[in-house]
Amino acid sequence: MVVEWADTALIQIDEAVNYWNNRNQSATYSKKLLSNIETILDMLEVYPYMGKRLDNADARSVSLHPYRIIYRIDDDVIHILAFWHNSQEPDKLLDAIN
Repeated sequence: MVVEWADTALIQIDEAVNYWNNRNQSATYSKKLLSNIETILDMLEVYPYMGKRLDNADARSVSLHPYRIIYRIDDDVIHILAFWHNSQEPDKLLDAIN
């Protein structure tokens, strides 16, 4: 499996990293967050169906508290659609991934 990122998802990760760097005045948490993202992506390449299927979309979700990685599988490609903070409005998530 190959992982491809939507521009929106990359922007969301960048925003999360910047938020935590500014909030904590340190990159320690952000580095850990990025490492955890890499670990999940490695797992998805082996077990692409491990994520929970979303009810209202042809997509899946893997939890990385307080975030979720939203993705879709097409043949041999895992498309990362969004990096979503769980406190955001769920309806906006559907708009972001459709």
